[in-house]
Amino acid sequence: MAGKGAHKFSIAICDDDKRYVKYLRDLISEGEKKFGDFGFSFYFTGYDLLNADVTRFDLVVMDMVLPSVSGRKIAQEFRKRNRKAMLVFCTGKKSPIPEDFRLGAFRYIRKEQPLLLRKDFQDTVDELYRRAAKEQMVVTAAKRNIVLTIEDIIYIDIKRTGSCVHYYDDFGNFLHLEIKEHLREVYDYVHPFGFEYAHNSYIVN
Repeated sequence: MAGKGAHKFSIAICDDDKRYVKYLRDLISEGEKKFGDFGFSFYFTGYDLLNADVTRFDLVVMDMVLPSVSGRKIAQEFRKRNRKAMLVFCTGKKSPIPEDFRLGAFRYIRKEQPLLLRKDFQDTVDELYRRAAKEQMVVTAAKRNIVLTIEDIIYIDIKRTGSCVHYYDDFGNFLHLEIKEHLREVYDYVHPFGFEYAHNSYIVN
């Protein structure tokens, strides 16, 4: 995770209540498996969050009611720049609408339910660690080693000098990467993760 210093996960909390931000930080930290795994950033308006480098965040916890603009609108802008981070809405006044779930929110947590709050954040932290443990593979492209997350790959087809990987990046862009490895050796690696030959010239996830 380049750009995150010594921390395994970069976590943003966006809420205009500074005391509640501290409470959420402490609550999330209860699930930290190793000291230093979590690096926190705090934002008290949605615009402060959007002015940061949001591409580095693995988890964003956001109130739906923020000064000047709703958390929903901030989340929409955030998703344009970071499609992979876990997004958690934590609020006491708003009820979810279908649009919120199209933003890929992992949880919609109500502040007034403290017992459920602790469990929901424990589930969130568990999922954060689970996602980080996803399998990756290292391939060679243009004499450089490239790390790809296997579940992001849609299909791989054969090329004269190797093969071509078709996959989504962190921003939802559909990319194509020509690699040195031949289709057969790539297949041997990714087959345990559900890849199969759809034709003798390509394999699909």
